[in-house]
Amino acid sequence: MAQAEKLLNGRPRALSTDEVIEFFNALAPHQASAGPLTIEAKIAPNMGQVVVKLVLAGREMGKHLLGYTAPMLILDLANAGATATGKIELELRPPPLFSSLQADVSAKQSGQTFCFKGDIASWQAKGQPIVGHYITQLDATLTATTTVRGVSANTANFEFRIQGNAVAAMTATQLAPVQVYPDEISIGDLYIAKGAKITLAVPTEIGPGMLFLQCFFQTATTPETQVSASVANITWPQIAVPKMVSDDAREGDPHD
Repeated sequence: MAQAEKLLNGRPRALSTDEVIEFFNALAPHQASAGPLTIEAKIAPNMGQVVVKLVLAGREMGKHLLGYTAPMLILDLANAGATATGKIELELRPPPLFSSLQADVSAKQSGQTFCFKGDIASWQAKGQPIVGHYITQLDATLTATTTVRGVSANTANFEFRIQGNAVAAMTATQLAPVQVYPDEISIGDLYIAKGAKITLAVPTEIGPGMLFLQCFFQTATTPETQVSASVANITWPQIAVPKMVSDDAREGDPHD
């Protein structure tokens, strides 16, 4: 048990915005423009999240992650004599309704004013929106990742990953909070005993929740180790105030 405590000393952490944005790298962008302002959006219908890149007069003004808890950007940008103001808003709707990314922006350059108002993209959701990404390092090569979904954070998609590749998955919900993996997992030097179990405690408005993992595992560098610990400390999803994007905006804000 001392070994497990040592391995889990860092505790679960939420992925940063930069780490989540990497999930979108391979997606094709949607674009809209208003004179010197270009809005590029990458949509993940299965995540309920969008990455927005802003370019004003040839300068990238950062990448920004929108989702259920952070659905709006307020623009107040200036670069090389050009300015841009307005808002970009994500509207999430459950299927079969369509979600959309909308903009109402104006830009000025060389005495001219340019406007864009309308949808940048629309799509049908594929699952509940993601409200949290968490990771716990169990070993040098083994991680436990948890994706929390739903406006009340009542679903947790769990995966064991070896060197970044998923080797087993379980999903716990508020109605079925305990899940047990029925088989042992043996891949190369990795061994996870039969009966690995996750238990979901959903958060409330007055207190946090967690995803609790119980298992035995071993790898080439770690002897048989018992894990009995939280792998995701889950907070109640709260919609944040609109994010102001100004001249000095940069990507990399923390993501809970």
